[in-house]
Amino acid sequence: MEYMTVKIPKNAKPLLCRFQAECMLETGAKVSEAQAIKKALEDAFEHKKEKRQEKKYSLKDLKGIVKGGPRTNATEEIDSVVYGI
Repeated sequence: MEYMTVKIPKNAKPLLCRFQAECMLETGAKVSEAQAIKKALEDAFEHKKEKRQEKKYSLKDLKGIVKGGPRTNATEEIDSVVYGI
């Protein structure tokens, strides 16, 4: 384990304490602040990774909006791509 000193905002301390308590309830064992921070970072990374995988459309899918693309009725095309109308 590597030691690191980081200042956190005052409003983040209660969030960390709450998350640490939730981890303790979940595991049924004592959880240190370092373990809670590690779990929070891992959870945040996983959540961000899942969000990237959920992305269905790229900007190129929305033709007519990208400068230089063919002229189309962008509103109808966006509705069909995004809402399936």
